[in-house]
Amino acid sequence: MFVGTVMAARRVERKQPIPLTEAKRLERALLATFGKNLLSARNAAQLSQQALGDATNLSPNYLGRAERGSANVSLGVVARLAAILKVSPALLLSDNI
Repeated sequence: MFVGTVMAARRVERKQPIPLTEAKRLERALLATFGKNLLSARNAAQLSQQALGDATNLSPNYLGRAERGSANVSLGVVARLAAILKVSPALLLSDNI
């Protein structure tokens, strides 16, 4: 009975979601741009997600999430992918291609 009382006291009302900050919007836009560019570069290199994953030691699942813009990709991963795809890291991050 005591545990139930403690748990009830810890409950808080759910508030409205916190609005996205400008930095968060930019982050999402950058990840989406990177994903589109990664997909284009991978297709241009005629590599499957499996082949690119084997070459970079990344899982195809992770690469799929990166291409959809839902994986938070590190700069090290960007550099590895760019090297295998024979493009510059800047190209993968650019929204002007």
